[in-house]
Amino acid sequence: MTTKQVRTNARTRGTTAPPVCLAELRPALADIPTAIEYLGGIGRSKFYADLLPRLDVVRIDRRIFVTVASLDRLIAERRQPGAA
Repeated sequence: MTTKQVRTNARTRGTTAPPVCLAELRPALADIPTAIEYLGGIGRSKFYADLLPRLDVVRIDRRIFVTVASLDRLIAERRQPGAA
């Protein structure tokens, strides 16, 4: 048996990817309260009125999620260089 095969129930299965530790995964989506905290705890009305239209959203049923990548992009766009 090669290292790329896993033996399960005395049968050889196909190749599998190496196991991924869940602690290493970064979430791709954030719900609204989490997105607000991610941005430093800004007000909900400021978030909904000014920032949410600039972010990528994913709707699942009635819930709205914001992509973490768009949050990072918004932060990068508004970042100002510090004084040297």
